[in-house]
Amino acid sequence: MPSIRPRPDADTRVSRSPIGDWQRLSALYEEADALDDAALAARLAQWEREGLPLLEQLRAMLAAREQVQRSDFLGTPPALPTAATTSSLDPAGMPAPGWEAGSAVGPYRLLNHLGAGGMAEVWLAERADGAFKRRVAIKLLFRHADSTRRAGFAQRFARERDILASLHHPNIAALHDAGVTADGQPWLALEYVEGEAITPWCDRRRLPVVERMRLFRQVLLAVQHAHANLVIHRDIKPANILVTTGGEVRLLDFGIAKLQEVEGAELAETELTRHAGRPLTVQYASPEQLGGLPLTTACDVYALGVVLYELLCGERPYELKTTSAGRLEDAILEAEPRPMSRRALSDERAAARGTTPKALRQSLAPELDAVVLRMLAKRPADRYGSVESVLADIDRWRDGVPVLARVPSAVYRFRKFVARHPLAVGMTALAGTSLVVVATVAVMLGLQAREEASRSAAATQFLFDMFRNVDPDNSQGIGPVASALLEKGRQQVLRTMERQPELQAELLGRIADVQWARSDYVETDETLADAARIFQRVGRNRDSAIALAFQAKVAIYTGDFARSRALLSKALEVRGSHPPRDAAFQAAIAHVGGLLQRNAGDLAAAKSSLQEAIDRSTEAFGPDDQNTAAILSDLASVESQLGQFGPAVEHIQDAIARTQQVEGSRATDRITMRNVQAAIEQQAGRYSDALRHLRSIGSDCERWLDKESEYCTQARQREAVLLLTEGRVEDAGALLPSLELQAGKTSSPVRQAEAAMTICRIAMREADGERASSMCERVQILAAGDSDPRLPMPIKLAAQLVTAELSIFLGQPDDAIAGLRSAEIGLRSQQAVPPAFAARLHLLQGVALRASGRIAESAAALRLAVDECGRAAGPKHPTTLLVSANLARSLWLMGESGKALEELSAALVGMREVVEPQSPILARLYAWQQALGRPALESSRATDLVDFLV
Repeated sequence: MPSIRPRPDADTRVSRSPIGDWQRLSALYEEADALDDAALAARLAQWEREGLPLLEQLRAMLAAREQVQRSDFLGTPPALPTAATTSSLDPAGMPAPGWEAGSAVGPYRLLNHLGAGGMAEVWLAERADGAFKRRVAIKLLFRHADSTRRAGFAQRFARERDILASLHHPNIAALHDAGVTADGQPWLALEYVEGEAITPWCDRRRLPVVERMRLFRQVLLAVQHAHANLVIHRDIKPANILVTTGGEVRLLDFGIAKLQEVEGAELAETELTRHAGRPLTVQYASPEQLGGLPLTTACDVYALGVVLYELLCGERPYELKTTSAGRLEDAILEAEPRPMSRRALSDERAAARGTTPKALRQSLAPELDAVVLRMLAKRPADRYGSVESVLADIDRWRDGVPVLARVPSAVYRFRKFVARHPLAVGMTALAGTSLVVVATVAVMLGLQAREEASRSAAATQFLFDMFRNVDPDNSQGIGPVASALLEKGRQQVLRTMERQPELQAELLGRIADVQWARSDYVETDETLADAARIFQRVGRNRDSAIALAFQAKVAIYTGDFARSRALLSKALEVRGSHPPRDAAFQAAIAHVGGLLQRNAGDLAAAKSSLQEAIDRSTEAFGPDDQNTAAILSDLASVESQLGQFGPAVEHIQDAIARTQQVEGSRATDRITMRNVQAAIEQQAGRYSDALRHLRSIGSDCERWLDKESEYCTQARQREAVLLLTEGRVEDAGALLPSLELQAGKTSSPVRQAEAAMTICRIAMREADGERASSMCERVQILAAGDSDPRLPMPIKLAAQLVTAELSIFLGQPDDAIAGLRSAEIGLRSQQAVPPAFAARLHLLQGVALRASGRIAESAAALRLAVDECGRAAGPKHPTTLLVSANLARSLWLMGESGKALEELSAALVGMREVVEPQSPILARLYAWQQALGRPALESSRATDLVDFLV
């Protein structure tokens, strides 16, 4: 940002000027106000060299403009700076920093001042405690602010902290840390982004429209994530969208963002925001923001439209002869922007996009024009309903599919004109228009009545065929297009089939079935909700209840277990008690109930419910039905978690065989069951078989489905965990790109969390500081327990164990011990805990205690872990053997060398039977055996201690 504030030593009072001077000053201001930041800085420097007499008054006016845009304009009337008020400004016109380089803020040391905003200053800092080598941007409240403003700032500061803590997305600048200094100064440690604002970044590289759209898509994904977490940004502009040298977007500055209380609710202003005024940027503000109306996510959609308009054509939407703030606000509230392709695009603007003006217009018209103009609609209801809808239309454009948006027609523009100027139109024109409308509608109704009967059956069959064609089995390589077609189909069914509600609901059920197979969980949920509502409206309560039960199952996959239980209760209520026996409905209820019990850790109850579901499904559909096979697969998974590997293997093989016999079974169903089979083999300790199956799944998945589908990434997630268990860190690291895709793309927060934990474990072993810092901190937030209320307690406890593992790697065993103590308390609060989970906790305790020098306590914890592993998986299971190897080490350090060698030898014999001879884990066991008796054993590095954390 160029320096536009007056210098502290200048007399900035704007005195009464002669008329000529004032007109000259006004013209200078209008010229300066039309310039972007870089051009303004150059122009001010030129005027200063020329000795412009009115320069100081002009600087004062520009400073006042900035104050209006950035500070508490409505709470405190703006005033031009004076000599008294500029004492707190540095020579560049920014608030003088209240801190010094080298100052300590929490675990960070300030390096140099980066800048200041409306309420805070920002410093580049580095971690000073040695935990990570990382630079951050430290945000600190102004120390010189008066007490009233400081209290308001502190509330906004705390709100920004809470908002950022709820957001975890690769395109949002992350909150790394937060705290309060000893003297009560709050601070935030944010991701330090070395980048440039999106528009100049693209211009300097002469990026074409296609590349700009690809980059803008990252912006949409970031805002979509914020909205999904009920956060409205409210200040989206190019300056808050930085692009790194690697071409990655980071959305910044949630300082004036707000949390919505309820998804989709309008945002009423709070006492805080009334006092804070409107610290927005007028050029990117929506009409409802300027009008002081309640805000929804639509205000961000509007701001994104302004950014995209400027990004694509180099101009802002509103063409003004003068660019005063008042005229700009009037234009935002009243004027209709012209399509980008109809602007006077200069050679310079086109060259910055690597093309000519004519070619640029052709690339923008008509579809990108339509998308942007819909985003810029005056009324929120006329814009896209969500950022997801914007994404869907942009993906349609990218894939060569017609977009849903349309450039407003002449009729539309005329209607808008009538709305703004009703008296000017006159009653005569209105009467003439009415006659035309009546005649047109009459003709259309006649044609519709004549053709409706003959078209109905063919149209129905066509729709069923269309939805079958976008099933994952039939749409390899066109995933985004298929999803877009499904969404378009859903909207058309809702819009055009209201007169045939039963067929409408049945088609929605078919769409939901395909969306489910595509792992489009959010879309599946929306479609099922529509189907359930319509079925109930026409009196088909049983079908409505089935749809609600399906919705409850989807909610489990999105991690929203409380909502799943509520939907299940609603399904039972809608279904009622007549007829008393409905095997299909009872199967659905028992199945979802079993899945909920499994995710709560009550495996015995889950097994009972799933067995009941299989019985009812067999009664309703037969033993070879796909629904029955799917429930059988879930039963096998639960049995494996219980350590009942014999029945688990038998049942999963049976489920796979039944699926293969089902005519028209989906590849997604087969891949899902083979994933379960590999997981069971891994849990049973059959590592070689599991790895072989996982690699086969990966190959088939890429051949049958989109390689980025959730089915494929889930297989790679399991493969990475297995490779880590065998100590094959480098091989696991090769799967990181797929894991990062799962951590950011899947709509299931449970699978996102699992991927993040696996990435963290790989990164800590590879000493990949950058990756470890981002993903491991995400895991630490999960471990805190309040990051996502939808996540089940077992996931949060697992995150606590990974966090403890990280502390051991960092040489901080006491931190690990404290964290594990907290996890143990959480574990005791659970009604049912899988024995393997408790065993892992005690294994980590044993390793951490040993690293802390508490050898006897270490041995006790490891003995407990060996017993728990033995009960969960058997004495010859690889996990039990590896825990025994850790116990051997502690026994040796206690002086019990005979017992140590006995434990280690038994572990070696058992491991040779289940892993390949060249396995790193086997080589490590041999190395330990050779090291027993050497003093060097006691001083081994921390990483040696955790080679067998499985």
